[in-house]
Amino acid sequence: MLNQTNNINIHPITQKEHFKLWLATPSTERIPSTQQELAIQLGVHPVTLSKWKDKQFMDSVVELVHNHMRQYTVDVVHSIVLHAKAGSYQHARLFLEYIESWSKEQIHTEPITLEDLIDDAKREEISRQQQVTNKENPHSQNIKNKSSSDGEN
Repeated sequence: MLNQTNNINIHPITQKEHFKLWLATPSTERIPSTQQELAIQLGVHPVTLSKWKDKQFMDSVVELVHNHMRQYTVDVVHSIVLHAKAGSYQHARLFLEYIESWSKEQIHTEPITLEDLIDDAKREEISRQQQVTNKENPHSQNIKNKSSSDGEN
């Protein structure tokens, strides 16, 4: 078809391209709503539409969807960041996995057991008690060190 005003060729989309666009549209927004109705509208047999759905064709549908969805990436990432900053563990993890390319292996290299947590808590408590003792009686450490060295002689 020739557009007389601009002198350029404008080609109508093919039936196959129309079917591709229809498949790339969310099913709740498709007009017509069924593949059977689309076949009638396009003037092809319903089996023809099914035959067109080979791997290469369906890959091109997925590519079309991906290209269309990229327009939402910035807004979605921004939302993830806002939720992560507000304290959402799930959003923080998603952010780290997506933006920082973290994997589960990087986050937890070894399984943590209850015993590990208890041992860590005990070590922290002993360390806090030692700090309190040292603050209350800074000479106690010197006395302990002196008495232990006296016992060695």
